[in-house]
Amino acid sequence: MYLTVIVGAVVATAIIRDRPYSDKSIDMQVIIRLLGVVWTAVVAIYWSVIRPPSAWTARLTPWAIFFVLLTASALWSPNAATALVATISMLMILVLCVYSVEINGEFVSVRAIIWASLFLCGVSLILMPIAPDFVSMRGWSDDGFGAINRLRGITPSANAIGGVAAIGALLSYAYYPQFRRVGLALPYAMIGVATLTLILADNRMSILAAVVSGGVIFLSRGATLLRWALATIAAISALLSLTLASDAILYSVSRSGDTAELTNLTGRTDIWLVALEKIDAAPILGHGYMSAVTILSQDPRLFSAAAHTHNLFLEILFSSGLLGLIAFFIALASTIRSFLITSNMAVLAILLFVLIRGITEASPLNGAPNFVIYSLLMMIAIAAARIKRRIRSGRTSGTPNSQRPLTRHRQNQYGN
Repeated sequence: MYLTVIVGAVVATAIIRDRPYSDKSIDMQVIIRLLGVVWTAVVAIYWSVIRPPSAWTARLTPWAIFFVLLTASALWSPNAATALVATISMLMILVLCVYSVEINGEFVSVRAIIWASLFLCGVSLILMPIAPDFVSMRGWSDDGFGAINRLRGITPSANAIGGVAAIGALLSYAYYPQFRRVGLALPYAMIGVATLTLILADNRMSILAAVVSGGVIFLSRGATLLRWALATIAAISALLSLTLASDAILYSVSRSGDTAELTNLTGRTDIWLVALEKIDAAPILGHGYMSAVTILSQDPRLFSAAAHTHNLFLEILFSSGLLGLIAFFIALASTIRSFLITSNMAVLAILLFVLIRGITEASPLNGAPNFVIYSLLMMIAIAAARIKRRIRSGRTSGTPNSQRPLTRHRQNQYGN
């Protein structure tokens, strides 16, 4: 189960070939990913048969309903076959994560996600001097379309590797107290590699989301008054800097030197306007999962590589309409309620990261499963497992002394 999570997250995200964006033929990489999907499904179904009721809780049901709705929407998608494989895969990954937490425990499951992140980022950095053209982002510049000065590594884009790096660093920081009991080599390596990866990828939204989410974890720990004072000073300093030197800051942050790049979010606002028009044509049920890759790319106002809406919530509306968006918010509220009961800051941090990043990125709900969906579903499974343990411990509060060591073992297994 441990290796299945690591390999599954890596195989779902990594790319091993370079080909034109328009080339959608089935090649070795597609076959490898399909094999990964099949293996994930086999493992998930196996454990569902072995112990069907043991790991599932009511907190997971809203997420299952949401992914079932996405799967249903795939039936009327222009890319129905591919969309069905993607959405069913997400359901299987949810089941896999649930049983990973049930069998391996919370901390071990989180380490699997961190190892996957470290592998993807580490290999990407190693390949930089060896195959710079392969690991460089492709895009438009003054010299035409080609490699630009951003690391995409062995993932589809610079934004993808940025998300992988940020999540690995956040989980390493969130579980730092648990790592102190087993060794700090992994979190230190992950945070160092992730920092370098984020800088080279120049993924601004992932950096912003990671800073906000990491700040929430920072404020939740000891010496709260001092931490809040430091956070307040940092916030005031940032606000003053933006007020007094906004033009200079915007110029330095923009990649092209044109501040309009930031005000229109590198063209995303144009995509949003077109996406809203298309959503208005099918507001209740949407156009089907992964339909944006076909519909948006064919709109003459956009371009052929406009593969999604570049916004998580618009993507859900585009795919499954208001029905899907309402289901998503209900599922999200269920996990947030679990956090409020158990105060698991790692769950909150990853949720915040995905939602903030979702302002400009549709991932992880715009295509095939990837590292981000593995991480998100693992946190959802962890939140549900903590609620389950809380209920179980309440029922066994009168447990005889001879059985209490088992209860303590289970608590330790989950990283408490």
